[in-house]
Amino acid sequence: MSNQNTIIRFEKVSFSFAHDKQILNEVSFSVRNGMKVALMGQNGAGKSTILKLITKKLRPDSGEISIDKS
Repeated sequence: MSNQNTIIRFEKVSFSFAHDKQILNEVSFSVRNGMKVALMGQNGAGKSTILKLITKKLRPDSGEISIDKS
């Protein structure tokens, strides 16, 4: 990772279910060590999908997800 304090990074992550309904479109963000983060949005906005991508229960269609487990 480019920043040693970054523990989760999404870079241009896109995801869709069965390639017919796009849930995430080129989402990018970084979470640094010690940060408090809240995922907020309407129903169907992709909050649960982001968590499933972080835990590798889902795989993105494109983009990169980096997780520093140290």
